[in-house]
Order: sequence, then C-alpha cells, then structure tokens
Amino acid sequence: MSVYHLIDALPAAFFGLLGIWAAVVRRHWFLRFSVVCVFLLVCLLIPAYEVVIEFGIAIALIMTGVWLARGRRHEPFRFSLESALLAMVVVAIGSAVMAKAPEFGWSDWLNLFSIGAAVALISLLCLWLVFGQARLSRRLPLGLLGLLVFTALYYFSSATHYLLLEPEWSFAWVKSLWQRAIDPKVLSWGLGHCIPTSLLGFTTLCSVLVLTRSSRWFAVSEGDLPQPTNNRTQAARIGLVVLILCLFSPLCYLFYRLMTPMPYPVVEMPVDNGWDDLVAAGDSNDFDYSSFVLSTQYGFKAEGQQSLSQVRNRLELIDQALSNTRFSIGKYKNSAQNEKERWALYGVKWLLLGRFYFSERFESLDVQIAQLLPLLQLCKQLNKDVGFDWYRENEAEIHCRFAFKRMLVKLNSQQCRSIVAELVKYDRERGSLENRLYYQRLADENSGWLKHLRLLMQEWSGKDPYAEQSQQYQFIVRHMRMQIAQFALQQFFLEHNRLPETLAELVPEYLPAILIDPHTNQPLHYQHLWGGYALTTQDEDAGDRALVTGPAAPYLWQRLQASWQGFRTWLEGFPTTPR
Repeated sequence: MSVYHLIDALPAAFFGLLGIWAAVVRRHWFLRFSVVCVFLLVCLLIPAYEVVIEFGIAIALIMTGVWLARGRRHEPFRFSLESALLAMVVVAIGSAVMAKAPEFGWSDWLNLFSIGAAVALISLLCLWLVFGQARLSRRLPLGLLGLLVFTALYYFSSATHYLLLEPEWSFAWVKSLWQRAIDPKVLSWGLGHCIPTSLLGFTTLCSVLVLTRSSRWFAVSEGDLPQPTNNRTQAARIGLVVLILCLFSPLCYLFYRLMTPMPYPVVEMPVDNGWDDLVAAGDSNDFDYSSFVLSTQYGFKAEGQQSLSQVRNRLELIDQALSNTRFSIGKYKNSAQNEKERWALYGVKWLLLGRFYFSERFESLDVQIAQLLPLLQLCKQLNKDVGFDWYRENEAEIHCRFAFKRMLVKLNSQQCRSIVAELVKYDRERGSLENRLYYQRLADENSGWLKHLRLLMQEWSGKDPYAEQSQQYQFIVRHMRMQIAQFALQQFFLEHNRLPETLAELVPEYLPAILIDPHTNQPLHYQHLWGGYALTTQDEDAGDRALVTGPAAPYLWQRLQASWQGFRTWLEGFPTTPR
C-alpha cells in the first residue's frame, strides 16, 4: 500500500459516503444540499474545480441510483414559495461556480464524468451489499463479482486512457486498445495500482456502512424515535467515530498542504532594471526567427546584412539591457506573463545567435568573441534565483559551448586567456543546486493544485521529485568546467608547446583552482596521453569515459590552406623576370 493508493481511494470513499448520506437520510432537501455544498465548495479554496466536478457528478449519480432503487413512494409532490426561493440559491451557487471554472474540452469532461461515475458505481455497490434486502449469501458473491468487474474496468480505462480520449472507431483502434491492455509492463503497473486502490476504497466504504448500520445512530426521517442502545451499539458507534476520523484526518492534512504552498518572497524590482527592455526586444509574434537565423547562418553576406539591419534596434536594446548594472529578472508573476516572457527570451536567444552566426562566417575572430559574450551574459543573468528552465538557460548555454568549441582551433593564447576568465566568472556566479531546487519547488507549488499534489505524492512515497533536474544541472556544469579546462590546456600548449603532466600545473596562472566534477565531487580526471590528453568522467554505467580530448589543432584542409598561402607568399618574394 503506497501513498498513491491512499490519495486515489480515500477522497473517493469520503465523497461516496457523503453522497450516500445525502441520498438515504430524508431530511429537508436544502439541508442536505447545504452540507454537500460545504464539502464540495471548500475545494474551490485551493482551487480544485476538477475535484468539485468529479465528486459532484458522483453524488448526483448516487442520489439518482438510490431514488430509482427505492421506487415510487406515495408521497405527494410539494412545491411552495419556500422551495422556489431555495432553488434560486441553488441556481445562483451553481452559476457562480461554473462562471469561474476553467474551460474544459470534451475529452476533459469525458474524463471527469468517468471518474464520477466510477465513484458512484462502487458506492452504490457497497450500499447494496450492506443494506440490500436479499440474503447475505447472495449479496456477498455478487458484491465480490461486482468488485472484480469494477477493478477490470478501472484497469482498462487507466491503461488505455490516452487512446479512449481520441477514439478512431475502427478495428485497428480496438486492436490497439487490446494490445495496450495486455502489455506485460502496463499490466504489471496497472494491476499493482488498481487492485490495492479498489480494495482500499471498497473496504473503507463497507466498513463505515456496516458500523453505521450497527450503531443505529442516524435517523432515516425526522419523525423517527431514538433507537435503543446496548453494548454492541456503543462499540459500533465508537468504531464509527474512530474510522471517520482516520478517513477525514489525512484529507484535512492534504487540504492544508494544498492550501499553503511556499509563499513567494517579496521582491522589489529596481526602476530601470533592464528586464522590461530585454522582454520587449524579444517579444515579437510576427517575426520569423527561423528565417532570420537561416539567412545569417547559411545565406549570402548581403542577405545576412539585410536581416541584421532589420533587427538592429532590437539588438541594441538587448545589449543595453544586458550591460545595465541594475539588471534584475522579473519573477513571481502570473503564469500567463511568465509564458509570454519565456518565449520573449527564446526570441532574444535567437537574435543573439543569428548575429554571432553572421560574424562567425564573415567577421574576424575578435568580433566573433565579442558577439558571443552577450549570449553568455544572457545565460549568466537568467540562471540567478530561478528554477530549472531549459528555454531560459540550458539551451542557450549549450549553444555557447558549441560555439566556443568551434573557434578553439583558431584562438591564440591571449584569446584563450580572456575566454577562460569569462567562463570561470560565469561558472562562479552560477546559481547553486540548492538555490535552484528552492526556486523550482517554489514555482511548482504555485503552478496549480495538480502539480503541487504530484510533488507531495512523490515526496511522501520516498522519491526525489527533482532527481532528473539535479542530474541535468550536474551534466551542464560538468561540461562547462571541462570546456574551461580545455581552453586553459590549449593556452598552456600554445605557450609551452607541450602539455602539463597534471592539472595542478595550470594553477594559478591558467586556472584559479582545480575544477571539480559535480557528478562525483572529485577533481576532473585528466590523462596525459601520447600526443595529447583526455578529460574523463567516471560513470556508473559507462565506466571511465573520455568527454574532451586535445590539444585542438586545425583541420587538415585548414593546415593545407595555410601551407599553400605560405608557399604563395614565399613565391611572391622572388623578383619577377621581365619578358
């Protein structure tokens, strides 16, 4: 039994019992409606509209099922002015809730209705099993058979969920449903989750109903006389109270955790912080970034110059924002604003990359370095006090790393020194893993109740919800530090025409300190090989694996071209013979 089974079974059992109470107890209809509304609408404080809709459907189906099972009674229909006024309250509450509810597609409504129908079905089955008029010897096997059928339907709908939401109504679609349902991996997961969840919900419902029947506590109608009590009745009442508390307490704690996410810290953005300029430069819905990058990376020089001239003002705005000493990232806004800013930063990245691609093809090496440093500056500013955002930092950093790698073979020792200084500063000012985890959790807990619930379930089940992000962070940091070491080794090789025996020879002239591999918390593994070197990492699955080799040398065609240029220069030094 895991926390996933409890989260799925206990709320369903609680609202199933609430629906049974509303259907069986013959108090005034508005009193029952008010009690149900209190427990349903309290979920809107989270807000969890899906929960309100799912269990609202379940309670309505339970009441309908009980009404049909009772049959027509000889009770005259009474409708008074009081009932009309109370009905207006019902309509007003329903309209207010639906007006604020988010928009759901037909597949979402199908999913919500299926969950509500499943809760109603298992609740009515338990109600019939405990309070049915047939003999127990007949109800018990039929109830167990109904539980098996319900579990099978529960598994089938869980295993083929995404296929059922997009039906094709063909033989191939039915075949794909069956193949998905009998897949061994899906079968192992589905039965391991569906059987314990169904048994837990079924057992909880039946236990509460059995104790309720034995306690004789609830009057069926207002005119019923108090029932006589004995020791068995008192024991049933105590057991019922304990069971209700055991059922209600975890739900109250879950509700409290969902209601109290991590609070956003108070952030005072300085005036003229540069962030708004950066977002304004990248925010353009009608600009074709792909065509811009293609023209600067693969087009003719005139075509690239024309593309750059069209975005010159935006590039100047970006440079001005990044050079602002009071630059501060806009955070802790609504999700729509964050989504808009994310795509604006995506545009800023492509603008800077397009400018660098053009300089890489047609400009000098110093200009290339100058055009690449703003992109590195963008990465440095965006990884402060934020979570793990691929679009904000990681993808742009990977582009920087590959760009530096391409120009390594063309650099002299002084250029290597300047790049090492920039990369070391960038690595030193990078946000720590603990800081990134804090801000990522802050963002997740305030990104909707479903995401917050998944985060809590992973924690309560003993899993690390950010294991993948931590590995990604270590991967990015490790490769950046290896590139720093590669540039420092290239500088050492260019100045001494040899390679160091260990990385300690680079400290402190070429490196401020020995670089640490965040994956192992050990210094980078450096191997001095015959004719070169290798920076390796120790992976549990791959063993000792080389990630960076060197020293970097020009390609063969570049060396031949340089030799030919030298030969032509040597020939031009001879005096020409007059004809």
